[in-house]
Amino acid sequence: MKGKKMSAAPTISGMAIAPIPELVAELARAPATVEQLLALKSGDFIELDLKQAIQAKVAGVPVLDCHYGTSNGKYALKVDQLLAGSHEGWLGEHHVH
Repeated sequence: MKGKKMSAAPTISGMAIAPIPELVAELARAPATVEQLLALKSGDFIELDLKQAIQAKVAGVPVLDCHYGTSNGKYALKVDQLLAGSHEGWLGEHHVH
């Protein structure tokens, strides 16, 4: 039996399309035991200690310093600073300044 042939990355006119990176901004964490999680029921509250400053990450690498708020009636992040340094490659090799 022959193995399955792996398909190549998607292309447009022969140019590879890079996957779209996911920006992750963790607003809060709520430590809990398994017992506490299993005891939760509809209507219960989970207390959160929200941080004022948030680092947004791509693939686990911090790329933006932000703070949260609202914009046009929706929750939003406001970028305070683009993080640079040893992780400058997160923009990708084809990024043009």
